[in-house]
Amino acid sequence: ARTVGAVVNLEARGTSGASFLFETSRDNAWLVRRAASRMPRPVTSSVLSFVYDRLPNDTDLTVFKRAGLPGLNLAFIGSAARYHTPRDCLANLSRASLQHHGDNALALARALAGEDLSAAPAGDAVFFDLAGLAVLWWPKGLTPVLAVLGLVLVRLAAMRRGGRPLPRVKVLLPFFAPLLGALAGVLVWLLLR
Repeated sequence: ARTVGAVVNLEARGTSGASFLFETSRDNAWLVRRAASRMPRPVTSSVLSFVYDRLPNDTDLTVFKRAGLPGLNLAFIGSAARYHTPRDCLANLSRASLQHHGDNALALARALAGEDLSAAPAGDAVFFDLAGLAVLWWPKGLTPVLAVLGLVLVRLAAMRRGGRPLPRVKVLLPFFAPLLGALAGVLVWLLLR
């Protein structure tokens, strides 16, 4: 185990669907950069990782993350009603899902095999795929700057709309709605716990 430099974990919480890169270890910027450049049909988002880290779930990657190893977690989750039932069998397994999983796993293993894993750089990334064609990512520290820039651009575009600015509530609502939704979700989760 001392010779393991990084982990690519494969999960299936269903029998079909796309192979999602849904979890990373901390200091993931370098991992995301490698994954983004090598995954043939990436389906991912740092929002998935953010949400998953707050759930009371574990996968096999959890053990490696606790040991301080860098890692990436892939899963397909379609047809989840079959999970851990008699219908969770090879006859119901989507060959397309299995192929996508294998393509991603091989690409990530090859990307990591060519790396010096002894001194992984620090820093987290924010990322998401663009319709499975590519992954857009940036250092997490740039997120507030990009958010303010986006808000300014939306405000400027609104002001150009016939020379009349939109009311501030209409311009800010798209930025606060996801935050309010996330807060509501956390509140419900705390109440259910």
